[in-house]
Amino acid sequence: MKKIFFTLICGCLMNITIVTSQSQDESTIEQIKVIALEDQDPEIRRYAISMLTDQSVFKQIALEDQDPEIRRYAISRLTDQSVFKQITLNDKETLEIRRYAISMLTDQSVFKQIALNDKETLEIRRYAISMLTDQSVFKQIALEDQDPEIRRYAISRLTDQSVFKQIALNDKETLEIRRYAISMLTDQSVFKQIALEEKESENDK
Repeated sequence: MKKIFFTLICGCLMNITIVTSQSQDESTIEQIKVIALEDQDPEIRRYAISMLTDQSVFKQIALEDQDPEIRRYAISRLTDQSVFKQITLNDKETLEIRRYAISMLTDQSVFKQIALNDKETLEIRRYAISMLTDQSVFKQIALEDQDPEIRRYAISRLTDQSVFKQIALNDKETLEIRRYAISMLTDQSVFKQIALEEKESENDK
């Protein structure tokens, strides 16, 4: 049996001893859980977390701990995609934690939900779009979204020339987006059509 000592200075000197062995008994594991969840010092909590395998404890810490670094470490120990989803969709106050949780996700449906509906955090939306493979989502965002930067990024992920054509010919309100769509076109006939429409528009003035 080996003893690991932590020396902690918090106004006064205190010693915390965690006793471990190759086969930890149940009471020892419970003590470590209590330390991971309740100790006042983040370094002590982090070390206790590293000694555990209980996913329910990691989940509780990831969702409830007040220290971002401890939450991040607990997330790194998790394997439950539902917890990553919960944090990504609901934790609107801690961008760093949302950013880390979404990086652990693999669920395309969650990326789609964020890409289409999260209007609050540009960075998170952009990451979600970057992880998607669904061209129909890119098309919907490119044609309908209200944020020019998000529209532009969605256009950059598209491969459908018909969408570039649709935007180039019909989007007369957002010049930046129209120019970008035109830059993605390869169809020479569309260039001619645009030039003709521009000439007719000039003549009508």
